[in-house]
Amino acid sequence: MRFLPMSNVKIVACAVANKHSLLPTNAVRILLTILSLLSLVVHLGILGSVEPLLCSSVLLFVAASTHTVDAAPHVFATSATHIGRRSGSPPKAPPWRQKTTVTTQIASEVPVMVLENDRGEAACQCGEVDQQINALLDQLSPDELESAARASYAYDVAFPVTTITPLTLLDCPVRARHRRLYASCLAHQAARQISLFSASGQRKALQILQNTIQFRRTYNVDHLRHLFRPSTQCSSTQLSCTCQQTLDQHLQSRDLYVCGYDRQGRATYIFKPTEETCVYDGVWTVKKHIYTLERALACSRHPGEINAVVHFSQLSPGCLPPMHLAREFLRIFRNHYATTVHKVFVVDAPPILAHVLWHGMLKPFLPRDLRKKIVLVRSSADASALADFYDAAEAASWMMPHGTKNRDLNIEEYLYQTEFHQAFNE
Repeated sequence: MRFLPMSNVKIVACAVANKHSLLPTNAVRILLTILSLLSLVVHLGILGSVEPLLCSSVLLFVAASTHTVDAAPHVFATSATHIGRRSGSPPKAPPWRQKTTVTTQIASEVPVMVLENDRGEAACQCGEVDQQINALLDQLSPDELESAARASYAYDVAFPVTTITPLTLLDCPVRARHRRLYASCLAHQAARQISLFSASGQRKALQILQNTIQFRRTYNVDHLRHLFRPSTQCSSTQLSCTCQQTLDQHLQSRDLYVCGYDRQGRATYIFKPTEETCVYDGVWTVKKHIYTLERALACSRHPGEINAVVHFSQLSPGCLPPMHLAREFLRIFRNHYATTVHKVFVVDAPPILAHVLWHGMLKPFLPRDLRKKIVLVRSSADASALADFYDAAEAASWMMPHGTKNRDLNIEEYLYQTEFHQAFNE
């Protein structure tokens, strides 16, 4: 028997019982009284275990106090005081966010984020495919299933590794349901690469999924995403401090960031290398790209898709990365992120550089379906190529004429004052 501290019970129960709650104050007091009595009963040894009762009570309370409007059934409230919103009135939501407005309120004691169109939404509308995805998930170990779910930033924030909430509450059915839901998001990415309607297809998809899970563990991707959160900065562990300082140093080049959205809500991963910034440092060069890809996916309000815009006008062929480093990044991109990228716009690449990139790097290492996503753009002559996807307010002038999103990147603001799931200058 494990006694559940009353402070934890109150924290969980009060998560939706703040001044904005839809429940009356008396109902909150009654529930807290019941939970206190149940906890006291266990402490005195009258009952062997009351954890299932506590779990059920809290879940019923959360369900009763939660009200969603025009949202998908799996939309779940999970992140902190207006996570991603700075102080003051939140700006008007773009059209893609207005489709899934959630009116759930959560107290400031518990980190809360409203999930909108996470990468698994509407990914599977056919029952037959659902069965295939479920069969794929059934072959994962519990640790692999948790790692697959944690690939979704929404789940990672909802159920942090270090949490004030007792494990007995985190292992309630609500967490198991969301674990499987968000694990299916990663499984859908594997399913896009291969047909699941055969035994060999299932085996290959399982291998792809397990390889992605192993990649995320090898590069410690989940840890990378949280390096610049206040709770993970140098006041925590020496490892986090060292990693944060190293990643900060590599991002100071200001050649890699997330800024702007297309008309469908896809976040934009921007890469602007110059001769001054073409300094390569093995694994950390790869990690800063992984960090930015993950941040773009966390920002995106279109299910699991982003755009990449690469500006090569100030780069010469002599400043291209070493071949082994380029191969490693392209391998990671091809195996673990390719299905999440909608388009790659290469802007203003000099003809010689474009030839070297295409024939020396991209064509040999990327399959045909990925090469079809690459669009070579001249910012002046081919403005319509980007104008088909972007409004002028969401594009810089170097991307298309009349683009107005021209604010210079403030790296300190981007890393330390802007939420991970929020683009710069959003």
